[in-house]
Amino acid sequence: MIEWGFIFLLFILLIVLFLRYSELRGDLENKARIMFENWKKSEIEGIRREYERIAIEQAKALFDKWKVTEENRIREDLIRRSTAKTLGKVGEHLAHYLSSLIMA
Repeated sequence: MIEWGFIFLLFILLIVLFLRYSELRGDLENKARIMFENWKKSEIEGIRREYERIAIEQAKALFDKWKVTEENRIREDLIRRSTAKTLGKVGEHLAHYLSSLIMA
């Protein structure tokens, strides 16, 4: 009879251990999922920051290239306008003398 009581106690202990194991396993899975989600968020944020940094660098490079191109275009336009203005002034002065020569 004592043997059956001992077997019953072992069976109860086995059930309790199984329930505790199931509970701990669930907790462990939850903690692992939370750790994974935190890791995933930090990795995504790091990648986002890296892409943002690269995009800013590329935008700055494109802006600098555009600035140089536009500066050269503006300088060439300025030279062209200045030359046209100077030729116009010279033409005005020469026109005065040429009209005097033609009328004479």
